[in-house]
Amino acid sequence: MPKRRKGSSKGKSAGPVLRPLQDSSSDDVHAGVDPRLSTIISVLLIVGTLAVYSQVLRHEYIRLDDRAYVTENPKVLAGLSAEGVAWAFTTTHASNWHPLTWLSHMLDCQLFGTDAGWHHLTNLLLHCAAVWLLFVVLNRMTKSIWASAFVAALFAVHPLHVESVAWIAERKDVLSTFFGFLTLLAYVRYTERPVAGRYWLVAILLALGLMAKPMLVTWPCVMLLLDYWPLGRFERTKCEQGGALQTWWRLIREKLPLIALAAASSVMTILAQKHGGAVASSALISLDARLSNALIAYVCYLGKTVWPAGLAVYYPHSYQAAPGLHVAGAVLLLAAVTAVAIQVRRTRPYLIVGWLWYLGTLVPVIGLVQVGSQAMADRYTYVPLVGIFVMIAWGIGDSGRRTRVRRVILGGVGSACIGASMIVTWLQVGYWRDSVTLFEHALKVTSDNAPAHVFLAQTLYARGRHEEAIVHYTEAARLQPNELGTVYNLGLALYLDGQMEKAIGRFTHALRIKSDHAAAHFYLGSSFARTGRFAEAIAHSKAALRVDPRLKGAHYDLGIALAGAGEYEEAIHHYKQWLEVDPDSADTHIRLGDAFLSLGRLEQAALHYAAGLRIRPDDAQAAAKLAEIRSRQGDRN
Repeated sequence: MPKRRKGSSKGKSAGPVLRPLQDSSSDDVHAGVDPRLSTIISVLLIVGTLAVYSQVLRHEYIRLDDRAYVTENPKVLAGLSAEGVAWAFTTTHASNWHPLTWLSHMLDCQLFGTDAGWHHLTNLLLHCAAVWLLFVVLNRMTKSIWASAFVAALFAVHPLHVESVAWIAERKDVLSTFFGFLTLLAYVRYTERPVAGRYWLVAILLALGLMAKPMLVTWPCVMLLLDYWPLGRFERTKCEQGGALQTWWRLIREKLPLIALAAASSVMTILAQKHGGAVASSALISLDARLSNALIAYVCYLGKTVWPAGLAVYYPHSYQAAPGLHVAGAVLLLAAVTAVAIQVRRTRPYLIVGWLWYLGTLVPVIGLVQVGSQAMADRYTYVPLVGIFVMIAWGIGDSGRRTRVRRVILGGVGSACIGASMIVTWLQVGYWRDSVTLFEHALKVTSDNAPAHVFLAQTLYARGRHEEAIVHYTEAARLQPNELGTVYNLGLALYLDGQMEKAIGRFTHALRIKSDHAAAHFYLGSSFARTGRFAEAIAHSKAALRVDPRLKGAHYDLGIALAGAGEYEEAIHHYKQWLEVDPDSADTHIRLGDAFLSLGRLEQAALHYAAGLRIRPDDAQAAAKLAEIRSRQGDRN
């Protein structure tokens, strides 16, 4: 951070490198521009954004992640509290450290409960605020109101941004970007009058943004790009200090506290993601596969920016290095654009700034450190595409300077692009109305998408559409025959549907993949017990308890298997173990009664039948057995 010179008074300039670019007495956001026009544009941007996204207010929660972030998160559902705030700042739940995001979800639950429409509204309002801030920041830096408006409009309604806005769990995207653009606005004010108070405001806002999502770790680099263009601080400082390297060093040194914030956030994020198991190992996805996927993803995002078709909530990763020809093509394209941007940097500096903005801000999510199993994600473009939009907007402006006719034509083309984006975005938002619609659409526009089949199957099963769910689980298992979760989930669906023989096959396969999978042992043992194969049931139930002695229901199922094999004494022991966990289990009491009855211990059998009937008085079989015992006891008397 820059220091004040000795003897300077509060509010004075902090040094020659930080001299203002314009009259420091003016804090007008739109200096040199008709404020009424700026206001009209701001209103149109917000109204247009609300119109395109208004349908989200009727949308449901999405099964993917919304449960972890809101609907099945007791800390969030409890609303704001001292305990909740402490949890938000210390937890790595969902493999992230983003306390401000947790607090925002808690506040929504405090104010609105679990009504999805209100949670969607918060996302939408944050997106609107980010749109407006982007317009304000660009306009303040460049005094190019129409180019700034064009960038903000594309940011507002581009289809690639639907995922960040229409998905409640992606609150972290819109919240961090809101603070990110607010940070840039504070930074522009700081460059106009560089005093310590304004610098600390920049640092505080950046810290808040990082606490919403660590995507802003590249923000100090973004500020350096803005120093080059449009702020012009590089040339101004170079004139004052001399030497390009010395100039860059002074500008970098100024940002060292901000870089330290970004570094701390990066460390917290890596630790949280490793703790949560979200970081894929090199054994699963090799470095070659990650690098080739990253290069191709850079190009694919550009393609989807120009032609936003086939957008999906999940793009499957092949886990293999891409074909060499594809990688070479991506490298050539990226290198060519970079070379052109460097070549024309003096006459069109916005090209190199916009291009490096795009390349740089994608680095945290491009997949070199693979988090999750997706090849790419639309939400990752929320911030990076601003750079591409800047290149387009100012490029159009330069092309339209010669004649009025050309400006009118280019203006019409720009308006058509925005209009087309609004239409496609409206349609894309519609796919987010519920989980079934979302995942069915993903399967239509992608191929070999096993995770999408799994997500759809889970949703269908939860809605009672079991047969359809099993179809999708089966297809996912076909695509990923050695994916433990996929195979296990299919086995569980078959088990719950009563298809025991098929379930046995899947659970057996799951144990070949991971021999100490407690749940697979448990359900395999239960499946064997329900098909009368008690010896195998006992072996797997005991294996489940060895792996996880606290596995819920394992003692109960082992008791069933032991009783089925005639080992009543041991069965009684495990039934009693389960009663310590669930003393109000009518089934367990009644099965204990059956075991005692089989051993001829009528008193104890009667006690447990009576206990079961107190909990479930309409059990006719238990009542009949109790009556028979009492009759026999009466005869003895």
